[in-house]
Amino acid sequence: MRFLVSSGKEVSSMKLSDAKEQFTSWLLARGRRESTAEAYTGALNGYSRFLKKHPEAVSLPHAKRVEMYLTMRVREDDIAASTRALN
Repeated sequence: MRFLVSSGKEVSSMKLSDAKEQFTSWLLARGRRESTAEAYTGALNGYSRFLKKHPEAVSLPHAKRVEMYLTMRVREDDIAASTRALN
């Protein structure tokens, strides 16, 4: 799976593994703990699996995709419903 990555006006696509590596480096450079980076990249893995399992979600607006993913997590993974509140 490839992700679109935006840096200013430029948009490019990269493999998930490259995006996770770049994101981890970014988090660590900003003083985040390694365990935080692992948790965040684990969330990216879950979101990627969700998109593969629900290809119809890909064409939806980003906020709707995230809402669908978090709703699925509440139902299937027993996470707190407050997690899916999008303010």
